[in-house]
Amino acid sequence: MSIYLTELIDRLPSETAERVKKAKDKHNTRVRNALRHETGLKLNRGESESADASRTSVPIKVQAGLPVALERFTIPDEHRLAVLLSPWRDQLRQLRDSSKSILQDLLPTLSVHPRGFESIKGRQTHLRPSSELADDLLKEGDKYDLAKEMLAVEKDILGLYTYRKPSLFNEPECAIELYWGIIGLISSQIGIDIEDLTVIVLTHELSHAYTHIGLDIDERSWKMESFDSSEKSVVEGLAQHYTMLVAKRIMGQAPNALAAYRRLLECQPKPYKVQIPWEVEYTPEHMRLALISTRRHNEGVRLQDFEAELKLAKGQLR
Repeated sequence: MSIYLTELIDRLPSETAERVKKAKDKHNTRVRNALRHETGLKLNRGESESADASRTSVPIKVQAGLPVALERFTIPDEHRLAVLLSPWRDQLRQLRDSSKSILQDLLPTLSVHPRGFESIKGRQTHLRPSSELADDLLKEGDKYDLAKEMLAVEKDILGLYTYRKPSLFNEPECAIELYWGIIGLISSQIGIDIEDLTVIVLTHELSHAYTHIGLDIDERSWKMESFDSSEKSVVEGLAQHYTMLVAKRIMGQAPNALAAYRRLLECQPKPYKVQIPWEVEYTPEHMRLALISTRRHNEGVRLQDFEAELKLAKGQLR
């Protein structure tokens, strides 16, 4: 019988939703300020963005339930044990490695000391089975990587940036949703704190908002039709790039956010990794200039189009 994600979410600690909400509230303004600095874009037209104004521009809700992309996601029953073992990987590695180290390194030292030999009392026989048990369970857990399987849907499943096209008299209506159950589940599977993962998801979704509707010095944003039809690798690569920059910028307030970004990145599919070579080849100034130029395209932007803009920006700023 297949396992549904709701079954696993129901097993999460009862305080998971509150932890996500508190992390969102704590870092919301801080992340927006960092994004304004890194992108050079603002969300309010014709005025500077105060903290109060920035909170109302793109509302953020912490949601229960599943994102649409995961509503039909199930786990084959033969992988039930692997899924249950995943949150225990770190502890099992510690048990395996520490038992082996004590057996190989500490016990020979103790055995030559009278009091040390007396302290052992023959209990060293339990160490090898403990190490072997931990190793066997780790191998079982490695048979199925739930985080990678979930993230392989190539959608923003931890959070979601949504938007509606503007009417004749109204600005585009945008919002962000954070799915506390998926954040709690993924954090337990890949071994990072809920708060740190929440910061990364919040930043990623706000990066979508800033790169899309953020206004440049000429008060121009990315045209809705062009953004909507641009290649996924471009849209997600930009969000990932600015998530990384923000994680570095707020390290004093969220010291583990960058490590959380990198750990999550290991599990994410290709469209979320295209920015990795950009980080080596191009400076933030190159990225900012390429972003501004890209957003003025009338049609959807392909990955090769954006990378051409990056090369052009590097040449112009050399």
